[in-house]
Amino acid sequence: MNVSAPSALAARVTRSGFAVSPAGRWTSVAGAVYVAAWIGGLLVVPSAPSATGPAGVLHDFYAAHVPAIVLQALLVHGVAGIALAVLAWTLPRAAGVTGRPAVLVRASGWAAAAVSLAQVGLTLVTTVGVNTATPATTRDLVHAVDVADAVKLVLLAGFVAGATALAARAGVVRRWLRVVAAVLVVLLPLGAASFLVPSTSVISGLLSLLLVVSLPVLLVWACANAYQLGRHSAR
Repeated sequence: MNVSAPSALAARVTRSGFAVSPAGRWTSVAGAVYVAAWIGGLLVVPSAPSATGPAGVLHDFYAAHVPAIVLQALLVHGVAGIALAVLAWTLPRAAGVTGRPAVLVRASGWAAAAVSLAQVGLTLVTTVGVNTATPATTRDLVHAVDVADAVKLVLLAGFVAGATALAARAGVVRRWLRVVAAVLVVLLPLGAASFLVPSTSVISGLLSLLLVVSLPVLLVWACANAYQLGRHSAR
């Protein structure tokens, strides 16, 4: 009986599926956590009214949904921010790339993660004092969160471009993922502008739509890029 073929197959499966480097393992885990945190956070509470709309409506929404808003912030800004910081650290190592490209990817990723964690703090300040704050104060704090979100999205555009370039240098990025990254580099800054344009503006609706579209595209990119680089690190 020839046992060499089954043994060889088992070795290949084990090597490609489990014998990954620590950097590859953490890259895959961080990518999965980032996506899961965003999906979970979006299911917690409905979308809040715009900070550029009536202050009273926004204030009432926050007062009525404090626990859900805090949980959502902890997921989409806190957990996702930490996962992003881990991704920024491990992606260059998984790709086997050092030097300036790795520094730029880590700098943009860590900056975006820091802004994301700052959003958690701003949200906690908003919710803790919502019962005693005036509607105008609540609106100002929520607007500060939105401005931080705009900054984060621009930083994420740089992170996406740099991380995709790293994957390309490692020879593991597929053509469709390059297209996704190119689309994101355009969509993310445009979506960021939706936080700064008054809701009554003519282009506000279009920018908001681009923001909505950019999120699933970002999650697809993060998942696919982390998975491919994670597998590459096993080779």
